Amino acid sequence: MNLSPFMLLRRFWFASIKRQVMLSFAAVSVSVMSLFGYGILEQERDFLRKQSVEYAQGLAHTVALTSASWVLANDVVGLQEVLSSVGRSRSLHYALVLSPDGRVLASSRPENIGLYVSDVLSRRLIESNSPKPLVLLDSPAMIDVAEPVMVGSRLVGWVRIGFGREEMQANLRKVELVGYLMMVVSIVATMLVALALSRRVTGRLQQLVGVASDIHAGHRKVRAEVGGNDEVSVLADNLNSMLDELERSERGLEARGNALARANADLTRFAEISAHHLMEPSRRLSSYGQSLRERIDAISDLRKDDVVRDSLDYIEHEAARLRNLVRDVQLYLAAGEPRGTVREEDANAVVAALEQRLASRLSGLGAVVEREPLPSAVLDKPRLSDMFAVLLDNALIHARPLDPGQPLRIRISGERGDGYSRYRIADNGPGIPAEYRMRVFEIFERLTSGREGGSGIGLSIARRIVESRHGRIWIEQNEPSGAVVLFELPD
Repeated sequence: MNLSPFMLLRRFWFASIKRQVMLSFAAVSVSVMSLFGYGILEQERDFLRKQSVEYAQGLAHTVALTSASWVLANDVVGLQEVLSSVGRSRSLHYALVLSPDGRVLASSRPENIGLYVSDVLSRRLIESNSPKPLVLLDSPAMIDVAEPVMVGSRLVGWVRIGFGREEMQANLRKVELVGYLMMVVSIVATMLVALALSRRVTGRLQQLVGVASDIHAGHRKVRAEVGGNDEVSVLADNLNSMLDELERSERGLEARGNALARANADLTRFAEISAHHLMEPSRRLSSYGQSLRERIDAISDLRKDDVVRDSLDYIEHEAARLRNLVRDVQLYLAAGEPRGTVREEDANAVVAALEQRLASRLSGLGAVVEREPLPSAVLDKPRLSDMFAVLLDNALIHARPLDPGQPLRIRISGERGDGYSRYRIADNGPGIPAEYRMRVFEIFERLTSGREGGSGIGLSIARRIVESRHGRIWIEQNEPSGAVVLFELPD
């Protein structure tokens, strides 16, 4: 995955609180010191520039006053002596005394005496005819000023002085160096303060993180030990109080859970024993009913008594119904726990064996079972067989088509999903209204009543098996008619 530079910077910046504090302090320090240093440097540059202009103008003014008489006398030697004092400055590039028409009367470079100036600045100066001090050039590298030489109100010449700004630039570089040094010192000091602060804050927060990790790992006795009176200390105290309350609640829940588990185990045991004891009377009732029928058939007067025969039929039917009910209760109680190794089982083989076992019943009802290739199921084999058995039994009991001329068709199919196997048992019966599709999974919930109905436990058994494997089961409408029971088993 390619991340943009912004995303990489964001991930690096927010990797830890300590890093956020240190980088934030450093960024603020660099920004503030950069702005401060830039402002100081600009002020210093402006000050030195003005100072150099004023110095050059002051020097030119002094030379102009001193050389006025020498210009009138046309005394080159005197003018050279005046300029000799100016020439001692290391920043001086040139010093000239010019006549009004541009002839060099004196110069810090004697070889130029008697020549006429012809550069652009000099022509601008000669053409101005303005008896005012002029700044001919003011650049970062050079300052060139001109001062009129006046005798009374008459202009008799010009003093022109050019200074380099090497010293000013050197001073600015020193100021820059000092500024950078101050910035580095400030950043280092800020980083040290940020490091100390972040260590104090994040170190104590790290203790809380460690406590939370230990609690998550199951160590319920761990507590935070953070001193002080600040927000982190208050958070630690609140965390400890919460953990104490949580431990008390867990102890209470554990006690109630143990009591509930004991009660549930007792109830399950009671139901299992009751079902076991009820199964034997139902068998005996069926057995005695059969013996009684044989005796009645042997007596001609009773054989013709319809009341006796109807009563006997009722006894046998209810005995069979009681036996099926007890069997389904036993299946329901056993549905939540494996009855073998939970592993990958061949669903096709399980359904084929079930079809063979139900062959006579299917034939008697005229029902047709169509089966597509099924994916394997991760479940113990006994409960996988019970799963398909109760769903097929539910379809055989409740899914008879409304049209008596139509045979009952049951279609079993399935497919693999992402980490699960899904199965469908579809029929062409009357279907189940949408408002009842969840209710039918409740125990003893039936949409039909009467002697032909089941125990009302079959779909509850199926749901209990599926949910014990963290799967799910539901009902949808089949097209054009009927219902589809779907269930998923995770790998």
